[in-house]
Amino acid sequence: MKKNFALVLLLICVAVSYGQMDRDPNLSEGDGPVFRCRVGQLLGKTPDSVRLLVVAALPYDNLQFVRSDSGFIATFELVSSVYDSNNALVSEKIANRIAFTRTYRETNLQTRAIIHKDAYDVTPGEYRVRVVLTEKESNGQSRFETVATVNSPDSLLRVSDVFWTGNDSTSQEFDALQIVRGFFTDEAFAIARFQIASTGADSIRLSWRLLGSGPEDVFQSHELQIAPSREPTLHELRLSLQEVGAGDYTLYISAEGSGRQVVRELPFTLTLRGLPKSILQLDVAIRQLRYVATGSELRRLRDAPPLRREALFRDFWKRRDPSPGTEQNELMQEYYYRVEYANTHFSTNRHGWETDRGRIFILYGEPSDVEQHPFEINSKPYEVWYYNALNRRFVFVDYTGFGDYELVEPEWWQ
Repeated sequence: MKKNFALVLLLICVAVSYGQMDRDPNLSEGDGPVFRCRVGQLLGKTPDSVRLLVVAALPYDNLQFVRSDSGFIATFELVSSVYDSNNALVSEKIANRIAFTRTYRETNLQTRAIIHKDAYDVTPGEYRVRVVLTEKESNGQSRFETVATVNSPDSLLRVSDVFWTGNDSTSQEFDALQIVRGFFTDEAFAIARFQIASTGADSIRLSWRLLGSGPEDVFQSHELQIAPSREPTLHELRLSLQEVGAGDYTLYISAEGSGRQVVRELPFTLTLRGLPKSILQLDVAIRQLRYVATGSELRRLRDAPPLRREALFRDFWKRRDPSPGTEQNELMQEYYYRVEYANTHFSTNRHGWETDRGRIFILYGEPSDVEQHPFEINSKPYEVWYYNALNRRFVFVDYTGFGDYELVEPEWWQ
C-alpha cells in the first residue's frame, strides 16, 4: 500500500468515529452548547447535615455570541434539579446567565468559561441530579444527568468531596472551581480544596499522596496534624506537576482522628498540550505513525534530538489538520482514537495496533459489518470485515488459535 496517500484519503474522510472517542462522563449531551458538570458533597453547618454541590462549566468557545454595542454577548438559561429515589422533585434552581466579551477572539477561547454553582441542603439518600442548559440565541438545549448517593455523616470526622480550584482562589469558599479531567504537563501545579469537621477532641492526622497507575508509584506525599473544629474548615493542597510526566494519576487524601478514618480520591490525567489523551510516550506515538508516514518522515522523527522531536511530531500533524483554524486537530484525534481502540480490542502477544486487524481498523475505521466464524468444522477461526461504502472486504484467519488474526486477502485500492 502506498504510504501517506493523502493520509489514506484523510483516514477515509475521518469515518465519523471521532465522535465515539473516550466519552467524558462529565460532559453534557444534546444539540445545545456542550458543558461539563460535576456533582459532589460539601459539609453542612451542623454535624448531621450535607450539602449537594452542582457545578457547571461552559467554555466561551461553545457558546453562540452575537454582537452588542460594546462587544459580544451570549445568553442562556441553566436549570438544575434534584429528584429523590421516588423521582419526586426535591428542589430546583433556575438561573439566567450572560457571557460578555469585548473582542471576537475571546468568543473562541476554550480557556475562558462561565462557572455556575448551585448548592442544595439534603438528607441522606439517593438523588438524581439533572442540569439543563438552553441557549437563548439558538434555542439549543444540552442536558446532564447523574446519580448521587448521600451517606449519613459521622460527626466525629466529616470530610467533603475534593474539588480542583484555580490559582486565584483566596477566600474561604469553593471559588474559582475547575471542572476538568486533568492538566497539561507544562503547567506548574494543580490546587485541590476540601472541607474537614470533627466534634471529637483528638487532633486529626491529614495525609495526602500523588499516586501513579502502578501500586508503588508514589510521586509526592505529605502529612500534617490539624486541630479539630465543629465548623467545617477549608483545606488546600498544591500538587507540583513538574516532577511527573504524562499519564493517569490519583490524588489520595486520608484523614484520621477520634477512631475514624475517611479517604477521598480524585483521579486525573496529565497530557501533552494539544495532543490526544492516549499519547503518553511520544516515541511510541511516533512508531504508531508507520501506517501513514513515509519512511523519510519516520526516520526524521526518530533521529531527531529529544527536545526537537515533539516539535516535528506536532508539525507532521499540523500539515494535515483538516480545520487549521480550530484548537483541535480532528484527524490526529481520530487516528490515535483508532490506535487506542485497536490496543483495547485486538491485542494478543503484540499490541493491538501492530496486528493486521488493528492496522485495517486504523486505516479504514469501523467496518459496516463483521462476520465472525470462530467454530467452523473444516476451517480455522476467521472473520470477514465489510466496508460497504468503499465496496471492500477483508478476511482474517486465526491460524494459531490464540486470537492473532492474520489478513489473508490482500489489501488493494480500487
